[in-house]
Amino acid sequence: MKKKIAVLVAISVVIAGIFFISRRDTGSTPEERLILSEYQLEPYLNIRGWKVTPLGSETVKIPQKFTGSYKTFADEMKKSGFDLESHKGEEVTCYTYTVENYGETGVTAQLLVTSENELISAALIQQKPDGFIKSV
Repeated sequence: MKKKIAVLVAISVVIAGIFFISRRDTGSTPEERLILSEYQLEPYLNIRGWKVTPLGSETVKIPQKFTGSYKTFADEMKKSGFDLESHKGEEVTCYTYTVENYGETGVTAQLLVTSENELISAALIQQKPDGFIKSV
C-alpha cells in the first residue's frame, strides 16, 4: 500500500512539474497587442506626458515596400516595439495631434490604428528639413 501511495505521489509531482515548466514565460511569446478605441488615443498620449490637441484623422495605406522616409519611420517604430512589416499593404487610420508641450514648434503625434483598433505605431514627428521622428 505504501508503494502505491509513493508511486502516485511521484507521478503527481512529475505532472505538476511538467505543468509549471510549460507555463513559465520563456520570452518567446509575442508582445501583447494594444487595442484602443479612438476615444482612448488622446489619454494614451496624455499618460505619456504629452498635452495634445486633435488635428484629425485620415485613412492611409501602409506601403508594400519601405523606402526613403517611410523606411526610416518603420525602422524607428520597430526599435520601440511597433513592427509595421506585418501590416504592409494594409489600410489603417492615422490620427494626428498637435503636441503643445514638446518645447519646439511644429511637433505632431501620429498614431496608426488598424480596423481592429490595434495601435501599430505611435510617433512624435517634427516635419521640417532637420526635423525628427521618435517613438511616443
